[in-house]
Amino acid sequence: MSSQRDWAQSEAALKQEFIDLIPSLTSWGQEVDELILAILRDAGFDLGDVKIPPAARVKKVESFISKAFYREKSKKYTDPIHQINDKVATRLVLLTTNQIREVQHLLCSYEGWIAEIDKDISNEVELAPSQFGYQAAHIIVRQQQAPDTPKDALLSPIACEIQLKTLFQHAYSEVSHSTVYKGPYRQETEILRKLARSMAMMEAVDEYFHDMFGIINSSNSLPFAFSKEMTVRFGQLWPDFKKEDIDPYLYQSIFDRMYDASALSIPKLDKFITQYEKPLRRIIANDRYHISRQPILIFVAYLLKNRPNLIENKWEFDEEILNEISGQMGISRERYDG
Repeated sequence: MSSQRDWAQSEAALKQEFIDLIPSLTSWGQEVDELILAILRDAGFDLGDVKIPPAARVKKVESFISKAFYREKSKKYTDPIHQINDKVATRLVLLTTNQIREVQHLLCSYEGWIAEIDKDISNEVELAPSQFGYQAAHIIVRQQQAPDTPKDALLSPIACEIQLKTLFQHAYSEVSHSTVYKGPYRQETEILRKLARSMAMMEAVDEYFHDMFGIINSSNSLPFAFSKEMTVRFGQLWPDFKKEDIDPYLYQSIFDRMYDASALSIPKLDKFITQYEKPLRRIIANDRYHISRQPILIFVAYLLKNRPNLIENKWEFDEEILNEISGQMGISRERYDG
């Protein structure tokens, strides 16, 4: 057994070694955050589904020393500085476990780093199907470049842990890890039972969400198809458009009020956008009104051309907005009785 002096010296040496790595760990964590969003964006993943964006954090020195020397798993570390993979970590909070699986696949398929799954949500469920608990995906990513200096050799490859969670899992981990498992209540069976029940409810809601989004994404309804087509075509008209900038309240107030199945047609919509592409781009470029940078602009312009009576009778915003759109498109506005 090591002497008290040897233990203290080992602890002090490892502590200083970790402190010296903090700047490099910080830099790698920031790079991982940027790469995560770039990978998702390039793959066409809707960044609006990212409920809490990644924000890497370097492990606290005290926490690192505790993990290396004092926790049960510390007995397995022969080289903690390399073997502990969460010296720097980041997390991505999504809405459903299905999105976690999708993002996990995208991140692990990226060839710009070395990635391995440390904790797979699917495996967690399969290993303990009847046990409710904290389920999230953990991915370890490492740099690929060859070391140039002795310090780079020490850091190569630097590990960063990426945690993928749902909002429910994030809330569960905050409660369980911060107040229960890391507090004085670990042996309180009543608290642990309630914690398990809360996870069971969260898993049920996650399943409902998954089923609901499955229905939405597979829907062939005309309003859904029309809305999706508008969003895609608006992105073609304005390359800087981001889905997360869509104003759902504006969309709802206009589309729901003026929805008429007889007025909607995808082929007519595509033909209309092709015919009026230049004036639509001018309206977007002018950016005179909030609606100018929203996909619902296409719907309003479409109605002005194809169903002017409908929009004239049900429009509830400033008339100058319609004047701007119709003026740019060369459409004459007339009053209709219905």
